Amino acid sequence: MINLEDFKNTLLTTIKLHDIDHFLIHTDALRAPFRSSSKTQKDILQDYVTDIDNLTAGINYSLPCFNYDFIKTGIYSVIDSECQVGAINEYVRRSNYSYRTLTPVFSYTYKFGIDFKESLIPCDPFSKTSFFDYLKRKKTILLHYGSEIVHSTLIHYIERIGKSLLYRYDKVFKGVVFTSENEKIGAELIYHVRPKNIHLKYANEKLRIDLLNEGIMIEWAQKGQRVSFCDYERLVEFWLFKFNSDPYYFLDDETVFIIDTQIQKLGRKFLLSDFEYEK
Repeated sequence: MINLEDFKNTLLTTIKLHDIDHFLIHTDALRAPFRSSSKTQKDILQDYVTDIDNLTAGINYSLPCFNYDFIKTGIYSVIDSECQVGAINEYVRRSNYSYRTLTPVFSYTYKFGIDFKESLIPCDPFSKTSFFDYLKRKKTILLHYGSEIVHSTLIHYIERIGKSLLYRYDKVFKGVVFTSENEKIGAELIYHVRPKNIHLKYANEKLRIDLLNEGIMIEWAQKGQRVSFCDYERLVEFWLFKFNSDPYYFLDDETVFIIDTQIQKLGRKFLLSDFEYEK
């Protein structure tokens, strides 16, 4: 097992060798490889951000800033919709130096300006015009700071651009987006839906082991703390190959049995009308 210092050195070497210019970071403060000695919550969160800044060597990074309220309310505000996926991410969003994408639900916050162009009608957060695809065209590292690689939303991007998706369906939600200048823009979100009332779980440990065995992921883990990184493009290519070779690659055995039984009965992939009334 690699020690933490060797992990940091390997990450720094990778940054230099591959001329990395962006990080996509998923966080979990409870399992992060750093413990702050500060007393106030604000100072603790700032200490985590400082540690991330050190790990990323000052390179620009993005963090998930997801807010699921758009699905219920039809409203997403770049300024007012809080991040619902982690205290570190929300702290960065609220900082004066941060930016945020316009995409409802699956927005991202980042430190410095980027040249990502967004379309809101329609808006598909996992398509070949999405933020995920933008990062694939850059020299990006996927860094999991406390969280696990198998919880990455990147899996949904692979499911979307792959040729084999059977077990999810699309549903469109309409509403409005308020920009950072409080401009009101119409939006149509193509949502990547999991089927209602059907067991669907991912094969977390298998996916993790495959990435380690292939040398795609470098990981440090000890006493409940963890940090890992992958070359973003290499990870996309590996997962895309595995998914197109086996449409059930990401799923655990119980899910494969349940889903495949339904798919065999239908003779096709799932559609919205199989689970919900279409409006």
